[in-house]
Amino acid sequence: MENTKIIPWPRIFAEGTAIVASILFAFAIQAWWENRSERADEFEALSALIGELKNNIQSIESSLEIRKGLIIPIEKLLRASANNSTLDQAELDQLLGSLTWGSNAYPSTGVFQSLVRGGDLGRIANIELRSRISSLTAIYERLSRIQSYSAGTGRNWLGPLLFKQADLAQLTNAQPGMPGSSTRAYPPIPVGPERNHAALLDNQEFKGILVNMLWDHYDAIEVLNSTKSELNDLIFDLEIVVSP
Repeated sequence: MENTKIIPWPRIFAEGTAIVASILFAFAIQAWWENRSERADEFEALSALIGELKNNIQSIESSLEIRKGLIIPIEKLLRASANNSTLDQAELDQLLGSLTWGSNAYPSTGVFQSLVRGGDLGRIANIELRSRISSLTAIYERLSRIQSYSAGTGRNWLGPLLFKQADLAQLTNAQPGMPGSSTRAYPPIPVGPERNHAALLDNQEFKGILVNMLWDHYDAIEVLNSTKSELNDLIFDLEIVVSP
């Protein structure tokens, strides 16, 4: 009688099924872990970006307050010129000295640049959010460009006129620090006989420069406010993503 070898198909099928199931389970665990790790990386990157944006908003708010304060002496000088009124020499020197000050917000971009250049931006699942984060480049460039207008006016127009028509040492002593601040940026500078700067109020070029400076400050205030609003909106949406 021949020995017939019986193949245990049920057992083989069961063992094969178990092996396949274990492999699939291992793949599932790996995929879950990788997804969890990517989610953790995304959370960490977006949380850091939120912190950077909030610091930038604080810088913007500080610059806004200074810009609004710098408008005050310009308006006083324009009113005095328009009304043909005289100002006390000390007050006039202080107002003129205030014109030489300025303030820009310089947003930090370290986290943002790391996301873009490091390729981590692609890990963010929300496509619309990725696009909005990418748009920060244009937002910051617009802010920098418009804030630079006042520096250009000061460098190309106000400075050359004051070099010729005023005693800068006298004006610096009258306003040695940022208007509204008690901190001096410069020590007292030796000056000669006091110079009367009242003639500047009748100088048409000077009045034109004052108007241009108003334009610069109001443009800067507008872009600072719009940038602050855009950053706040982005922070709001980012916090929704990173919230548990």
